[in-house]
Amino acid sequence: MGKTFKKQGLQEFKARIGRVDSFYARHGFSKPIVSNRCERPVLWSIIGFAWIGFVISIAENRAYLEESLAQGALSAQHRDWILYALAALVVVSAIKLGFHAMRCLLRGREQRGVSGSLLVGALGAIVVTQIPADALHGGVEILGAGTQAILLAATDTAEKTIGVDTSTIAFVSRSITD
Repeated sequence: MGKTFKKQGLQEFKARIGRVDSFYARHGFSKPIVSNRCERPVLWSIIGFAWIGFVISIAENRAYLEESLAQGALSAQHRDWILYALAALVVVSAIKLGFHAMRCLLRGREQRGVSGSLLVGALGAIVVTQIPADALHGGVEILGAGTQAILLAATDTAEKTIGVDTSTIAFVSRSITD
């Protein structure tokens, strides 16, 4: 049994187009579909965390950076340019963070893009850098001996597998070492 095809007239064709794409039927062109949603929110949260964590460590450790650059073989002019560039990075990052906050507050859910995820990561970095060292050590002590043993075993396994001695790791940020 064969299929039968009915020849459509112009009115039937226009009615079918109106059912499929009513905007095209009225205006003669299709409305562009703009999707500005965040496709990978976890990735952008991690990027926001790393970005703001880096900026905070630069902002908190200016004296350390000046001393470190002074020990090198750079001239004073080049050291100044590097410090100016780092200061500009901090200022531009603060402005960009403000733009993302305004974008997140003033736009609808479909038009925010990655701003919400970046702000979540940035907030996480701000919270982590502001935790006092005593609270971190107290939190590890609260975990108990069993959990500490698991963490030590994982550290030993990582040291053997990767070859990194974690006892020589030192945090440079003032908020952690104070």
